Amino acid sequence: MDRGGAGRRTSRARRLAAGVATTVAAALLSACTPGPASPTPAASSGTAAGPAGVSVVVVQNRTDLAGRRMQIRVANDGSDPVTVTAARYTDPRFAQAAEWAGDTTVPAGTARDLPVPIPPADCGGTAAGGIVELTYAAADGGSGVLEIEPTDPFDMVATVTAAECATAAVQEAAAITLVDELRFEGSGSAEVAILTVRVAVRGSEPVTIDEVQGTVLLQPDDGTITWPIAGTTEPGTTRDFPLRVVASRCDPHVVAEDKVGTLLPVLVTVGDGEQAQIILAASTEQRAQFYDYVGRSCGWG
Repeated sequence: MDRGGAGRRTSRARRLAAGVATTVAAALLSACTPGPASPTPAASSGTAAGPAGVSVVVVQNRTDLAGRRMQIRVANDGSDPVTVTAARYTDPRFAQAAEWAGDTTVPAGTARDLPVPIPPADCGGTAAGGIVELTYAAADGGSGVLEIEPTDPFDMVATVTAAECATAAVQEAAAITLVDELRFEGSGSAEVAILTVRVAVRGSEPVTIDEVQGTVLLQPDDGTITWPIAGTTEPGTTRDFPLRVVASRCDPHVVAEDKVGTLLPVLVTVGDGEQAQIILAASTEQRAQFYDYVGRSCGWG
């Protein structure tokens, strides 16, 4: 049974969600920014002697989201090419360093992305400010390690680590999952997919699913953009919340290029604590079912 005062809960949830929405918007802006077009900061000077005009940005492209990856973007605003053979990014918000090894030349006036797995978050670390160590070879024959403080124009690291730590806190309180089996009602353009969110509370406090947000691919069948559940699961119990889902758009390229359409943002409150956002990712099988469903409902044949 839902807790009393659902209206007050929803009002409070939406106020708290404003901050979350700002963070998510920053992440989506970063995700949708193509690599070469992102802003490049002014050249940074390292703590060790090295080639002039080299700077670093940390970003996450749209194609990085599903694979939990980010980019160490090395820009060369100098007059000569620089070859990078290793990069190591350390940040107190991460539990370990992000490391890249290879051999890539950054011509003058260009930038190169070095893909690295995103390290686990250090949820006890609050200080910001990381350092990238670049192992380089310069055109004049010099080589060494250049230390640069990277810029993060979209606050990507703060966004990623905050989301991971919020997820960890919620996971301590409850197992929140997408039930594997998808159901379908109706046919043709009237067909609706039924996706179920399951909450099993293992902690001592109740857990409330405040709302589930739609995506670029999926939305509620009533034409809105969120499922305002406001449903509470008590300690020691399990509860299912079915979502009636339809396609958000019928552009074939939306499915063909999809990276985030089956990643559902969920706003959750544990007890009387602050609201947190977690991401529920559809399984490989569920993604395939959704893509087939979108094709059927959009009449692609």
